[in-house]
Amino acid sequence: METTVHGEKIHHVGTRISGWNLYVPGCRFGSHDFKRFNKQYVYVELPESENRVFLRTATFLEVQDVPGQTDEPCYVLVHDIGTKGPKSWDPPKGQVEYKEYETIQHKHRTARTQLRALLKEGVRREVEEESRIKLEDIQGLREIPNLVVGGHHADLPKHFHYQYHIFEGKISYKVFQKAKAKIDNLRENPHLTISMPKDIIEKDEVALWCPSNGLGMIMDGDPKKIMQLYIKYKGL
Repeated sequence: METTVHGEKIHHVGTRISGWNLYVPGCRFGSHDFKRFNKQYVYVELPESENRVFLRTATFLEVQDVPGQTDEPCYVLVHDIGTKGPKSWDPPKGQVEYKEYETIQHKHRTARTQLRALLKEGVRREVEEESRIKLEDIQGLREIPNLVVGGHHADLPKHFHYQYHIFEGKISYKVFQKAKAKIDNLRENPHLTISMPKDIIEKDEVALWCPSNGLGMIMDGDPKKIMQLYIKYKGL
């Protein structure tokens, strides 16, 4: 798959998917308080266009040594509790919060290394919240260079954008089974979730997905774009 990078813009050739190059010199970090979510999210402001790009991550976790599986890879998907119908699954994903920036801001000297560390902290929280898989159990976790899915919400200022940075890594089947058991237990015993924050319980199931399964179970919108882009990138 061919991807072009021109200054602040990234485009994936042959698709309608594009995004922003946040590794250009002169980028700076900031945050915005979204009162409707009671959340403070991190953005990167680009030096030329002054667009603010809010950071999000999506992570593809390949499960190794799945019993009975052939050479076709299998990946972790999570089920969205608030989405009705069959199209209710996506890879672990979410927005980077300001608390992640506070964690890394004094540990790295350049904007480039700060951004890499910040995205990794976002992956840590979202993957653990949504799939109950710890970062330490993921082998070879990496951000795929320039593989991004950008977007804009019509009800926000024109210079407010967001984009998903796509990561991949591998876990053992044993780690997957352990995570599935945790989520199944919470779903089957809802009283255990009464005092948990909403973020922790918005996903209520975890499953294995293979490319031969198709995209019929994938949520429309960004999740489907993310899946399509990754499949194209991997040649699956």
